[in-house]
Amino acid sequence: MKFSTQKCGMSRPVGMDAASKTVSVVIATYNGSVFIEEQLASVINQNFKPIEIIVSDDGSTDETLVLVRSIAKNSEVPIRINVNETNLGFRDNFLKSALSAKGNFVAFCDQDDIWDPEKLERIAK
Repeated sequence: MKFSTQKCGMSRPVGMDAASKTVSVVIATYNGSVFIEEQLASVINQNFKPIEIIVSDDGSTDETLVLVRSIAKNSEVPIRINVNETNLGFRDNFLKSALSAKGNFVAFCDQDDIWDPEKLERIAK
């Protein structure tokens, strides 16, 4: 894939039309059961559907993983669940899952984020 370099030093794929853009959403969780159901619903219900949602849990002791697994069973968007063996902290938790993403682009979602239905559509343009 060819890349162009912008003034800010960021690179972006060249020649991609909207139909070929794919987005993976990475959610890093840690004891986020209060937010996770509404958050996942807001990502699943995007106008521009992500190709996957990766939930990376950093050792939650609440009901976060139970809720994610329950939602994943009926989700129209595939949800992949990673559970870290040791607590990595938010930065490394996000990074670990981002490196496994299959999309052309990765969107990061904090565990208490609720997304507007057009968020991915707007950023994909």
